[in-house]
Parts: sequence; structure tokens; C-alpha cells
Amino acid sequence: MRWIIDGHEMLLQNGNEGLEVIPAQAIWENEKSGGACLPALSTVGLYRSRTVASLICRLEVSDESPFGELKLYFQKASGGPACALGASHRSNHLVCGHEWVPADEEQAKEVLDALDALSLQTGRGLSAKEYMACVRNLIDKSWYDQAFSYDAKLWADKSDVFFESKLPGTFTANLADYQVRGSDWLTMMAEQQLGMILGDGMGLGKTVQVIKTICDLLAEKEDGQVLIVCPSALIENWCREFSKFTTGFEIRRHVGANRTGNFRLIRESVVLTTYDVVARDYAMLGLINWDYLVLDEAQYIKNPSAKRTKTLKEIPKRVGIAVTGTPFENHLTDIWSIVDFCLPGFLGTLSEFEARYGDDEGSARELGMIIRPLLLRRRLCDIPNNLPELQQIEMPIALEEMEAEDYEARKKIYIEEAGALGAISKLKADLSKYCTDPNFISVGKYDYLNTVVDEVISYGEKIIVFAETYASIGVIEHSYSDKLPVFVLTGQVAQEDRQAIIDQFSEVSGSAMLICNPVVGGAGLNITAANHVFHFACQWNPAKIDQADARAHRRGQAAPVTTHYPYYASTIEEFMWDRVQDKRGLSSQVVVGNDGEPDCGDLIGALSLDPTRSKGA
Repeated sequence: MRWIIDGHEMLLQNGNEGLEVIPAQAIWENEKSGGACLPALSTVGLYRSRTVASLICRLEVSDESPFGELKLYFQKASGGPACALGASHRSNHLVCGHEWVPADEEQAKEVLDALDALSLQTGRGLSAKEYMACVRNLIDKSWYDQAFSYDAKLWADKSDVFFESKLPGTFTANLADYQVRGSDWLTMMAEQQLGMILGDGMGLGKTVQVIKTICDLLAEKEDGQVLIVCPSALIENWCREFSKFTTGFEIRRHVGANRTGNFRLIRESVVLTTYDVVARDYAMLGLINWDYLVLDEAQYIKNPSAKRTKTLKEIPKRVGIAVTGTPFENHLTDIWSIVDFCLPGFLGTLSEFEARYGDDEGSARELGMIIRPLLLRRRLCDIPNNLPELQQIEMPIALEEMEAEDYEARKKIYIEEAGALGAISKLKADLSKYCTDPNFISVGKYDYLNTVVDEVISYGEKIIVFAETYASIGVIEHSYSDKLPVFVLTGQVAQEDRQAIIDQFSEVSGSAMLICNPVVGGAGLNITAANHVFHFACQWNPAKIDQADARAHRRGQAAPVTTHYPYYASTIEEFMWDRVQDKRGLSSQVVVGNDGEPDCGDLIGALSLDPTRSKGA
């Protein structure tokens, strides 16, 4: 009878009976009694440790899976390097150097029971679902060490290693390499019945990647059904993209007064509808078990308590896909709301989430690490040599002395009459007025626009001007209609007529101007005929600025794009621009913006700037 050391395990060889696992307690008692029943540890050059070892479960890189694998280690209470356990290790003790170390049996049982409860095995590659189970259930355990974190972006970069890309016969587009990888990631996640967020930046082709993934589904499941929900302004774009990039299956537009109220009549593979229609037709749409439920501009469900959000989360679906370049716009609860649609319960209940995370960079960074498996977010800079350059011009415009005094006088009156928020709204409106309006303050932006337009005309190029008020839109249209063709896209233009206006603008030979309201023209539209963008209206929300820029700076653009951001110096507009830059610090960790309403700190900061004090400085 003698001890056999196999790696970190000590087994007993008793004649020809093979190797036997001896419990730690029996070895311990034998040592105390002087080796009466078993060979002493000293016979194999070991001594008994004065401490116990704890079991550690570590998530590490795997050659078998992009989601890593779990490995077990024993860590002595006295410190030192952890000892890796082989897949066949069966003992509740180990050999570490010249020490025999018993395990903390209660702690080891906790670890093994937790892994069993989640059906997790060690020593092999994990699936996406198993990885998500680790992140959701083990991340806070003292014995769990996540040495490897799966990143959707890294997976997409190396998708050909773990995933065989296919080209369904119904899909006819030629995708860029990054789009192939993105659609493969969507398909891989969907095949494991995991929801996801496609958060690529504007212009990178999120729509066509989703369409490819839908084609992948329908190639495997002929009777599959997909519901796509989007703002009404994007219905036409989705239809055109399907028509352009697919063949062989029908698309239903579930909109308008004549839409069906009978779910049995909805037999098409793909159904397009709007957020407003879903809210009204939930009872009928909820009778269909959708394979995919796709939300375009998914920030529409950022409010967890909104009826729209609750309704969409209740519609039966196998996989939820959120599509948005700005997933989270205001508070970190926006993250919870969208992730809870994609993977219900992954971030806990809303109250649990709010108790753990605050609206700060630290929370954003921590949360960003947790949701990395669910979020594929690539920016223009991540796609080298794929798009022309974007030149951004920040243009502060100083008020003249009398204008500055007028501004300050109005500010005091507006604060007294309407409070801080009302004063900001009134000042913002006044700064956009032209000299024909008795309440105008300055025409500096109009003069700067005139300089830019002259240059655009000299090059025979096109420009998009984003302006908020009908008054400023009217002034700009009247000012330039004699210089070049001018087109206007606002909420007054019927939904079915908007694409025609964009087409007419794009088809002009030579220079042309398209004036857009940011709400109508700032998202989802492809206007690559223009390579100049002018932001006449300042915004609190960096996402709105980026979305507007991406109307021109997107895939399909052949020329460098120049964007202009004019603002009146030392006024609320300069504060708004500075605040936009501050918010971009958060967006580098998790996509965070603002819903357009300033908070208390913003009100104080915006109204503290005084253009009269900046004169002569």
C-alpha cells in the first residue's frame, strides 16, 4: 500500500486493486495517529499544510469556443499561486509542491453545487448561453474569477474561426467584410436563442445586416415569421432595402387604416409596422409567435414604464433584436430597458438594477463590460479605409456688443417670466430668428451659412441644413431659392412623399440644398448625394448630431464630408456644445446621450454664461 502522486492529486495504490480516492478527513486522522492505517505523508516527501485550500472557478480563453471555458483551481489560504485541477481530479485535497493541503469542503461544495445548478461543465468550451449564465449568476461570487471577457466586436472580427458563413439564395447584396461578420454574429446569437443589440454607428449598414440575418433564418425555417417595428418615417426605407437586397419572399406593411385585424391573414414571412400601430394592435399581433422581433431605433423603448415598452416586451418572440446607433440616450435605466427586451431578466429587475448602478462613468464602465456579449457596436473609425473622411468644423460666433447686451437683458426678463427652463427655450428660439423678426438677436449664423453655401456652389456640391423652427426654415429657403435648387423636408410633408423629395434632391445635376427638421430628417434616411452638413440648431444630445451627420457620411458616400457646427459664443449655445462634448466621455464606455431635456446643473451652467463679460477678454 503506497501513495501515488498524479499531478496535484494523491491517490492510494493498494496492491492490485487500482488507485483509490481517500477522503481528506481520513488522511488527516491518520497523520494525527502516526500513520496507523495509511502510509504517512512523509513516505512521499510531503508534509501536512497548516491551512486549507479554497476552490476557485476561473473563466479563461478557450481554443474550442469564442466564449471561453471554465477551469477549477485550488488556492491555499496562506497565499501563493493557485493550483490548476485536472479534469479527472476527484479528491477533496491536493498536493502543492511539498505540501498536502485539504480543501475547505463546505466552500468547495458551494462552488460545485452552483456549477451543477447552472448545468456548467469545466474543461470544455462554453456556449453563448453558458457564458451568459456565468456573467449573470457568478460575477459577484468571491470564488469566481473572470479572467476572460467575451466581446461581440472581437467575435465579429474573428467570426470565420468559429462560424461558417452562408449566403442564402434569397439574399442578393454584396456585403462589405465587416457587414458579413456583423450579420454572422447576429445569426450565431439568434441560433442560440439569445437576443442582442446591433449598435453600429450611422452609415455602417445596420439594416442590410439585419436583412441578411432574416434571410439566414428563412433559409432554415421556411414558415418563419419576423416582425419589424420602426418609426413611421423608416417604413419606406425598410421596404426599399428588402426590395433591393432580397428576392423570393413577400413583405407586409401593417400600417394604415386598411390594415388587417385578423392575425390569420398575416402569412407573410416579414411584417413591417410602427411603434404606434403596435400599441393599438397588440392584442392581434400578440397572437403570433414571432421567430424574430426586430426593433429599429430601439431607443423608442428606453423608458421602462412607458406603455409602448411594456407592450413590445409582452409580444411573443423567440429572439429579440434591438437595432440602434444610440442604444442608451439619457439614464442608465435606458440600458436596462433595452437589454431586458433582448434578454429578459439578464440585468435583474429594474429596482435591483437601480440599486446597483448610478448615472456615472464608473457604473457605465462596469455595465459596459457586462453587456459586451450582447452589444455589437462599431464606429466609423473601426472600419479603416471603408468610408471617406469626416471633417468637423466647430464655429463659435461672437455677438456684437449691442447684441450681447440685448441677450443679457432678455435673459433676465425670461427667467423672471418663465423660470430657468423657459428662459433657455426662449433664448434658443430668439438666437435662431432672422432680422425680419422683431425679436431677433443676431444674424451671425445666417452670415456664416451664406459663406458656406457660396463655397458649396463654387464646387458644384450639395448641402443639408438642419434647422428646427419653421420660421428659420422659411428664411433659409427664401434666401437661397434664387441661388440653387432648394428642397424642404419637415413634419408638414406627408410620409409617403418624403422619399420622393430626397430622390429629387439627389438627382439634381450640380449644387442643391435640402433643409430638414432634425426630427424628420435626422435618422434613418440615406442622403449621400450631399457631402456638406450644416447644423443651424444647437442640440443637447450628441446622438442627434451624429445621426444628422450620418445622413451624408455613411456607406455609399464617395466624397469627404464636411459638417459645420456654428454657435453663439458665451451664450446658452456654447454651453450646449460643451455639454455635448462632455457626454461623449460616457458614450466611449456605453452609448449614453440625453433625451434633449437639460437637468438642473445644465440650467444653471447655461444661464451663467454672459457674452457681455467676454468682450475684450
